[in-house]
Amino acid sequence: MKKIIYILLAAAGLAACWSCSKEEAPAVEQGITGEWHLETWNDNATGEDFDLYLELGADGSFNSFERIVTSVFVRYSGTYTATGGVITGTYSDGELWATYSYELSDGDKTLTLTSNGKEKDVHVFSRTDIPGEVRDAADALTKSGSAPAKFF
Repeated sequence: MKKIIYILLAAAGLAACWSCSKEEAPAVEQGITGEWHLETWNDNATGEDFDLYLELGADGSFNSFERIVTSVFVRYSGTYTATGGVITGTYSDGELWATYSYELSDGDKTLTLTSNGKEKDVHVFSRTDIPGEVRDAADALTKSGSAPAKFF
């Protein structure tokens, strides 16, 4: 009988330790999740030499597809939190984003990020699907290991 009690206690202890070791999912407000395309950056429209798509997952993961100093898109990934009108993130290599205030408008079809630093950079995104050719090109360059600087 004592063996059964010890086994049950040991099992309960392991279960308690296992549940404590799980990482808590980042806090994410629902409306912000989805796929976004950068339309303007500080009132300048994106163009052929500068473009960005952002995918924000409900699980707190993100992928950014950036064409900034290259002729093709580069994919970066990581995690983010978005609560109380503030969004921040961390790239998978540990590099931190700036902290941004965010606002959803136009029936959650427009996302505006405003940096909280001295310089008030304003990024306006529209909700749109990320094209397959952007994902494919970004994955190819990311796997090559020659990714340039990051946007956020």
